[in-house]
Amino acid sequence: MTGSDVAFGLLVGAAEPATVAELEAQPFDALWVGGHVASPNPSPEALAQLARLAALTTRVRIGTSVLLLPLYPPAIVAKQVADLDRVTGGRVTLGVGVGGEYPQEFEACGVPIEERGGRADEAIALLRRLWSAQTVTHKGPYHAMADVRIHPAPAQVGGPPIVVAGRRAPAMRRAATLGDGWMPYLYSPERYERSVVEIRGQAERAERDLAGFQWMAFV
Repeated sequence: MTGSDVAFGLLVGAAEPATVAELEAQPFDALWVGGHVASPNPSPEALAQLARLAALTTRVRIGTSVLLLPLYPPAIVAKQVADLDRVTGGRVTLGVGVGGEYPQEFEACGVPIEERGGRADEAIALLRRLWSAQTVTHKGPYHAMADVRIHPAPAQVGGPPIVVAGRRAPAMRRAATLGDGWMPYLYSPERYERSVVEIRGQAERAERDLAGFQWMAFV
């Protein structure tokens, strides 16, 4: 949602191709997929499902709701999402979260769970640099690379919008200072209103303009 425009999307998961086609024929604006790497319940993986959705759709925006960004090397996310954005003609939105409800998932991926917030912050900024299709050298607390160029660039100039999901103060700060949008999960209207005030305040203190910021809600 931007300005006075209201858009509606639907989480489709691993829906059958015929179901996806039927949904795209309806007046939905976006279709979304989520997933885990190693959750207790059977679950798809978000980037694989995003690629599947890219192949099954032609009109709607497609996005992750959400990709657990700390579990992934930023270069892999940058390359796969750039490729999907190109093949869809610029229809991708990258929804990201930090997870943490399944500690074994972080252990399986070799990522200390207590680092998930810092890793997400670093990865968001790094993704945008990698999507420039220019050579990137980076040395951060969690990731390092020298003379890395990921190209061609995504279809969307600057890369797909990165929408931050979450429910707590660190997620609001991440959305306000790094994200292109905010997508909390199962918020009451009152709690959502408070989060908007908090994000606007955080952005103002960071001297960040939220023009074009996408206000979303996962219900």
